[in-house]
Amino acid sequence: MSITMGKALGISTIALRFQNVFGPGQSLSNPYTGIISIFSNQMRQNLPVNIYEDGEETRDFVYVGDVVDACLRAAKIERGSVVLNVGSGVATKQKPNENTLAFSIKFSIYSQKV
Repeated sequence: MSITMGKALGISTIALRFQNVFGPGQSLSNPYTGIISIFSNQMRQNLPVNIYEDGEETRDFVYVGDVVDACLRAAKIERGSVVLNVGSGVATKQKPNENTLAFSIKFSIYSQKV
């Protein structure tokens, strides 16, 4: 919508599409913050991690610091209407290889306590 309005008004418009953002300060109790909060809550409560389908679906996780960098860089773009995907570019399967998910989630939890 913003791109359409920008073109109609003749102004430069940038739309950033953030993928699965994670990092310090992330609320792990809010289910709307994505798969990391859901999985971490299940793990912290010693519940089984529910992975639906075959677990081969992938997500693109991107660190919040990289998102900030992308926003700062996007603010310097001086051309017309642009849509940018902001992610790591790495497809991560929901079904982790041995403890990868547990390590990632513990890292995220510990990062918040620092």
